[in-house]
Amino acid sequence: MAFEFHIWELGVLIAAAALVVLTVYFVKVLKKLAVTVDDINVLLKNNNETLDSIVKNANVTVSNVADITEVAEKNIRRADAAVTSIVLSKPAKNTVSTLNRAIHYGKYAFAATAVLSQMFQERKRKKLLKKAEK
Repeated sequence: MAFEFHIWELGVLIAAAALVVLTVYFVKVLKKLAVTVDDINVLLKNNNETLDSIVKNANVTVSNVADITEVAEKNIRRADAAVTSIVLSKPAKNTVSTLNRAIHYGKYAFAATAVLSQMFQERKRKKLLKKAEK
């Protein structure tokens, strides 16, 4: 008995084998996806209250950021005006030393502003935590 096959039959056999292999990998991917979705659901259930409080406090946070940005813009304008007036009011030979002094004092002013800003932020954060606990 002679065993005979055509080349197209071999192609169909290879295609079928590839389809089986792809199906196995696809099933593995779907199982891992299902596990990941289950993990996400568990995380969402566990953190539901935290997420709700974050969403509720988002408006307060955005308004605080807007206030801080507004204060920073005002301070930058004031500093720019101060440096400009210092530069324009002194003779040219003292400009470098005057600018150095202005930069030196500006560093202290910036550090003081940063400390005050952190104090206000901490105070607001504590108030928000008290409200959230109630």
